[in-house]
Amino acid sequence: MGTKSIHCVLRLLGRAKHRYNPLAQVRTLADARSLAEQMFPRDPNASPINDDAAGFLTAVILYVKHMAPAQRQTMTAVCQSASQKGRYL
Repeated sequence: MGTKSIHCVLRLLGRAKHRYNPLAQVRTLADARSLAEQMFPRDPNASPINDDAAGFLTAVILYVKHMAPAQRQTMTAVCQSASQKGRYL
């Protein structure tokens, strides 16, 4: 079965969505921190606010991972929660 055949079968099943969800790889605090630091990299010349941002984002990522249903454990839910729009996970 070639690649085109697989894509056709997936399309027929309604699963032709190709998305990467970085939260699917988060299992520990260290994983969440690593993801947050990729979004807010450490810069020795910058103010400590970047560390605060990475810490806050780490907390929000862990909150979403532990409180949201599986289908809502996405970066969208993280962004909504961080901006106080994620009251209902």
